[in-house]
Formats: sequence, C-alpha cells, structure tokens
Amino acid sequence: MLPLPGAGRLTGAAPRASHAGPDRFMKRDLSSPLKLVLRTYACSELCTLFALRLGEVIEGARAFNGCFLLEEHGWLYRIGGMDLHGDILIRHDTQADGFTVTIEHRAGDEGLVRELEQEMGKVLVARPNPPSPLKTRPPGMAYFFQMIQGQALGRKVLIADAVVEQAHLFHFAGYRVARRQLEVLGSLHERLANRTILSAFTTEEVREARHALRRHREPKACWFNGNRIWLWHQIEAREPKSGRVLTMHFARLPAGKVLLGWVEETPF
Repeated sequence: MLPLPGAGRLTGAAPRASHAGPDRFMKRDLSSPLKLVLRTYACSELCTLFALRLGEVIEGARAFNGCFLLEEHGWLYRIGGMDLHGDILIRHDTQADGFTVTIEHRAGDEGLVRELEQEMGKVLVARPNPPSPLKTRPPGMAYFFQMIQGQALGRKVLIADAVVEQAHLFHFAGYRVARRQLEVLGSLHERLANRTILSAFTTEEVREARHALRRHREPKACWFNGNRIWLWHQIEAREPKSGRVLTMHFARLPAGKVLLGWVEETPF
C-alpha cells in the first residue's frame, strides 16, 4: 500500500521505546498473496484515452468498490484500497511496435487484476508474462526489497511492506551498494555484542556504522505488526555512477533484529 498512516514524520508527544517482545518480530510470512507479479499487455489506445477509460472502470465497476486511482505521472497510475494486499501500479509506455501496458500487483490481488482485464478487454491484449520479474524487472527498487524479504538477510533486517510500495518509483539502481549496507545493518548486533565493531569493519564501514547508530532528533515512524515503531537510525547507499543517494530509515528491535521501515532517495 501507500506509506502507512504514521509512516512519515510525526509530531506530538515524545516518542516512547517499544516494549514488544522478540516474538513480535519473527520472520514475516512471504506466502503467495504478498508476492509481486508483473503482467504485460499490448494496448491500442493513447495514454490520455487509456487513462480516461481506466478512471471510468475504477469509478463504475463493482469489483473496485473501496478502491481509488492516483495519477503519479501522465503515464503511471496507482490503484489503492484498504482491502488490497498492496498497490496496483499501471504503466503505459510508447515503444517502437506500439503501446505497452504493464501491471504490477500482489498475487493476492490477481482476481481484481483479472476483473480489470475483462473491463478493458477492448484495448488490452495480454502478452506472455516474463518468467521472472527479478530478471526483467521494471524501474524501481520494489523487487529488490522483496527479494531481500525472502532471503536469510531478511531474517535479520526486516523489510516493512511500506518500503516495497515506496520503492516502485525509485530511480536508484545501485543494488550492490544497497545490499552491502543492508548486510552492515544485519551484522551490527553481532559485532557490537562481540565488541569488534572497529576491528571487523573497514575504515569506511566504521564511519557508516557510527553514523547509522546515531539517534536522529526527528525520526520517521512506521506501523509494523500492529505497533508504531520509531525509526531512530538511518544509513545511506550511494550509487557510484550517478551519485544518487538511497537513505534507509531503521529501528533496532529485540533479539538483534533491525526493521527497515522507510526509504527515500535524493539526487545527491
């Protein structure tokens, strides 16, 4: 979904530490309903006409009661709703062989996407779906973060669903440096417990680790497992070629785990 209520900067009473036990932060269930799915279609309409038809479907079809449509850009649309497993992103692209529409959604919302196919059957023709979105993924970091959720690293660094939804539209493409920073977060507890943080890290990692452990005065916050978690810390990953920066806001949880609850990118 879109960043959850309270997933941004919050004001009011001073933040309090969470007392949730370690069992609240076990590995999240990555079963099929939350899996990202990518579908592609040939489209017979210009983007403006396609957008008008899409809006009429969302407004008029009973299956989409409780849903809303946002225009992120002139070619990118987002369907949201409280009953969805995640946002449905729709891209309209102009290519050499005509117009192409791609739809990214959670597997649990497949029925709604099928309904959308039926309602827009006059202008959309399904194409063979890519064998793996990880190999043919569209721009953004959503599939990267979901991949981390399902790996061993994802049991140490928990990725909130709001992070996956935020990352769809990112231009940052430094997957290796982002993973390296997540690995630094995943090893913080062990290295601190063994008092080897300075000797185990390189000089650059020492600087990054010290920065990551510093508590920020105006932390972000997110909802996770029914709890509001304050993200006191942050770590940055810089893309080597473009200099674009990915800032990852996180909290240290019981049992040595880390929760990544908010991400943002800047040009430098």
